[in-house]
Amino acid sequence: MADLDRIMGKAARTDIKTIGQFADYYRQFYQVSKWLTDSGRIGSLERDHFFRNGLGPGLWSNIQHRLSIVERDVRPGDPYTMTQMKAAAEF
Repeated sequence: MADLDRIMGKAARTDIKTIGQFADYYRQFYQVSKWLTDSGRIGSLERDHFFRNGLGPGLWSNIQHRLSIVERDVRPGDPYTMTQMKAAAEF
């Protein structure tokens, strides 16, 4: 869990601006979170929440805007999945 916190914290402080930086964050986060979810240490909702917290405010604003357009079935307040956030960031 400490590794995931470290990856998330570093990404949040970095202010991700390029797709390469995002890909690095995603790859590192995915590797650790996959093991944690597979071993039952965290659930998918918790994983998605942690992933979102690693996105800085500027990037999250852009992702959230894109998601509001393409994921119209998600109710306000419901979390987006890591897969949805990744697709929006890569757009």
